Amino acid sequence: MTLNKETTMKRLAFFLMLIFGNQLVALQAQRAMEKRAGKKPQAEVKSCNNLQSEALLNAASLGDLNELKRLLNTVDVNTTDQNGNTALYEAVMAGRENIIDELLNRYDININLANNWGRTCLHEAATMGLHEIVRKLCDHSTFENANPLDGQERAPLHEASLRGHIQSVEILLKAGAKSDIEDAIGSTALNNARIAGHQKIVRLLQGY
Repeated sequence: MTLNKETTMKRLAFFLMLIFGNQLVALQAQRAMEKRAGKKPQAEVKSCNNLQSEALLNAASLGDLNELKRLLNTVDVNTTDQNGNTALYEAVMAGRENIIDELLNRYDININLANNWGRTCLHEAATMGLHEIVRKLCDHSTFENANPLDGQERAPLHEASLRGHIQSVEILLKAGAKSDIEDAIGSTALNNARIAGHQKIVRLLQGY
């Protein structure tokens, strides 16, 4: 079977992500290959009217609540940057609870969106052990799934278990997270907790 250039580039970028475990490396590599193949990178295809969208994400990341509210009068709350990140995602990554609360109160917010690498707000909150944010996301009226899988087939429970964030683990389990889901290398949340030596989490997961 002959692969076209676009398919080959996408596959190579995916393998780079798996090898290096670094999403940014893979994204940069893909864009570099696109340029060499004469294809315009996605980030350059977007028009200048996305400046307001970028400003919204920056306000969320920096914790500028007044600027965020101003921009939300004209910008879709679920708008994304070239990486597929939303304002809510940026706020979670920065731990900006005031921004998160404001965004979660928006009637049109979609908390379940995944970025280009399959990462959701719940993934990042669980990874960083931000258990109150994990709770707010799981309790939100639009919450759909405690087991979203990223590009490496990891669920939020994989991340929290590996890092020893027992409060996040408890919240995720109550929200319906499953401890037996295997990621791309065949590891489960329970395996992760065992390998990392988090015995309390191991016992907790074994009880579900």
